[in-house]
Order: sequence, then C-alpha cells, then structure tokens
Amino acid sequence: NKYGEIKTDSKGGGIKECLDRGTSKEDLNIIKAIANGDMVKIRHIGNKYVKDRIISNKEKIAIKTVLDAFEALGGKL
Repeated sequence: NKYGEIKTDSKGGGIKECLDRGTSKEDLNIIKAIANGDMVKIRHIGNKYVKDRIISNKEKIAIKTVLDAFEALGGKL
C-alpha cells in the first residue's frame, strides 16, 4: 500500500500508473462497491497532481465482467 509500489510511465502526453499485486477481501469489497454504485467518483493522487473523475457505466460493466470471471475460476467474493 505504498506509493513506491506503483510504476509510473509517461508517454504521448499522458501519465500511466500501474500496480500489480494480490487483492485483499477489503480490496474486493471496494471493487464490488465501485461496480455496483450509482455515481462513483474516484480520486487519483500522484506525487504532484490530484484528479477526480466519474466511473462510466461502461467501466462498471467491465469491472463486473472481471469479477464474474474471477468467481467462475474459483475466486471467492
């Protein structure tokens, strides 16, 4: 849960940040809440910048698809 775990890359005028790690039960609860929320706003916090944005319905559907696949492969929600 440290900022140093995040890998940052800037290409094409944008910034991309990635984090690859296992998911805890708390993480899954947050992901499910995002997927099922009516209007979900998330905040991206970087070293220098902060940006808020709304999660689109298309993104929520994609998250639900990943959660369904996770469960189908034996993962427990």
